[in-house]
Amino acid sequence: MSKALRTTIIHLNELGEKHIAIGKKLCVTRMTVHRTVKRYQELGTVEDHPRSGRPRSVNTSRIRKMVKKKILRDNKRSMRKMASDLNISPKSMRRIVKDELGFYPYKIRRAHMLTEKMKVNRYEKATKLLSIIQQGRASNVLFTDEKIFTVNSTCNGQNSRQLLQCGHQRSEKASVNSRSHFPSSVMVWAGITASGSGSLASNTSDHRIGHFNRTGHPLMEPKQLLSSAGSSF
Repeated sequence: MSKALRTTIIHLNELGEKHIAIGKKLCVTRMTVHRTVKRYQELGTVEDHPRSGRPRSVNTSRIRKMVKKKILRDNKRSMRKMASDLNISPKSMRRIVKDELGFYPYKIRRAHMLTEKMKVNRYEKATKLLSIIQQGRASNVLFTDEKIFTVNSTCNGQNSRQLLQCGHQRSEKASVNSRSHFPSSVMVWAGITASGSGSLASNTSDHRIGHFNRTGHPLMEPKQLLSSAGSSF
């Protein structure tokens, strides 16, 4: 309990207000008011008791103010770097930032960059979609999603390892993950309507849905799309 709240409770008690009325006014329990008044009658002060044990040497108000100012200037600061700058342990820094100041680390979100033209187009499409739903024509809308799978195996430069004897890292035993600009791939897609979802459909790289070739023509004609969708629903 803060010193200001204790002072207010004592002041209202001296004015003759009942403990239950003080509790309702200050949003505290009646027992809290009773204990505060009894403590004041015994000690004659609202100050805190002298605390036992070794006083704080790191998590002090001065350090907390310095850390808070650093975070407010740049909230992307590293807690480990701040701990090194202030010559305190990283654990103490995390305790100050999280428990004392109430700051928590969050990942920076990534989002697709939208230009003003793209925002207008999306708004128009969303308005048309809402109009279709309001007119009861949602059953005529086919929502699709697709995923391209390439033949090339994935290789993580950090985690993918191969155990070889010393001197064999460039021999025939060493694996090489080769890649090309246009690897063979297959697209798997599925559609869903108001009446239900269809089964998965696959297409080769020559018939990708929603993609265009270098001449600007769609790689899958609308008739092919309708026939594929019709066979799945």
